[in-house]
Amino acid sequence: MDSCRSNWKYFQLEKPLEGQILVRKSAQGECGTRAFVSLTIIKLKAHKLIRILSLCDSDTMYQAGNKVRILPSEKPNFSVTIPMELDEFPNGTQCYNFGYMDCEVLETYYGNLKRVK
Repeated sequence: MDSCRSNWKYFQLEKPLEGQILVRKSAQGECGTRAFVSLTIIKLKAHKLIRILSLCDSDTMYQAGNKVRILPSEKPNFSVTIPMELDEFPNGTQCYNFGYMDCEVLETYYGNLKRVK
């Protein structure tokens, strides 16, 4: 489960970017004693794919295909809970994963999304 996440490369956004949502997973809980983030895979205009983590973002209005503006945000200095999917196999075993783009999209930023019309 963590094998791909350990390969994610974190960068700081220097300026706002615009792109289109390919995959969106809202935070799986409200922030309180634990910090949750949403996970969004964005295709930028140059067809480059990046991952955006948004702290305490459980908003469900964002969907694949939406055009968004990504505003810079600092990476928190505490651990966060990232949304995962639970796969169940015919033999009854279960495995958590971060989605099919886990290992393919490594460039990761913290940011806040704003919808572009």
